[in-house]
Amino acid sequence: MAVREGWESVREAHEKKLSEVLGEPWTVDIDALSLFPYAAEDSWARSSPGEMIASYVSDAVSRLRYLIDRLGSELRTEINDACPARILTMDLDEDELFSYCGCKVSADGKLVIVFRETYLGTNISSALDQSHLEMALNEAPTTRATKPMNFRARMSIAGAGGHSSSSSSSSSSIRETQRRLSALLGGELALVPGYEAVFDKLRASEEKERVEDWDAQLGPFVHLYFDGLLGYLEYHGFGADQMLREGLLEAVKGGEVRFRLVDEIKRPYNEAVIEDGVLYLQVSTCSMKGHLPHEC
Repeated sequence: MAVREGWESVREAHEKKLSEVLGEPWTVDIDALSLFPYAAEDSWARSSPGEMIASYVSDAVSRLRYLIDRLGSELRTEINDACPARILTMDLDEDELFSYCGCKVSADGKLVIVFRETYLGTNISSALDQSHLEMALNEAPTTRATKPMNFRARMSIAGAGGHSSSSSSSSSSIRETQRRLSALLGGELALVPGYEAVFDKLRASEEKERVEDWDAQLGPFVHLYFDGLLGYLEYHGFGADQMLREGLLEAVKGGEVRFRLVDEIKRPYNEAVIEDGVLYLQVSTCSMKGHLPHEC
């Protein structure tokens, strides 16, 4: 009776709200009987299991709505891509990843609220905190093999990672920098960030341990170098000097400016080199932390 009145009677309404937030038809599949053994004696989880389940789901929906509003629709897309089953469920935190509760994406594409064995019904509202959801999507087995990079890196490029003061995407920021650069020089230069190559090299490097949130900073990190190039050319008068403009465009006959990570550079922090008509803004993995592109 407690489950039927506390949960089953409101289940459909919660599923509707969840589907509205995620923009796809979602269902909630939580087995109260499987949770019951983890409910402590004389606890709310044991006396009112239906209300407890409803609270977990309600708080999860509220948290998802807040995060999507804050971080952008790209998060909604990422969740739906990672969870093709479109099912929200609950299970034990067997790996003990969280102090009280958290979330993960299961191998069969479900979004799973997980709880610590002795803390069922505790700190319910934190299950889908940003850091918990971020970790779940980063490790989602359903998208690891089908999407480039990881969730945190993709969101940083989309500009929705919540780790940057800018709400615009790194990709759109780079397009704006490219527009301004081409206007300054009177000729087209394409800015090629090479995100996937940078991500792969960083992930394989031990230096990533020295850079906090290296994957979440990928988009803004690369854009800084293109923005730094524009600032350098403006400061050194390329806009007013036709010979400088023509000389640069002639040297960069490939029409591209690319960012790349390399093992070693000749300058202390970063450098600009031209190879086969392409201008490379490059930095070594061992000197990347804390050095802005004005040194190029």
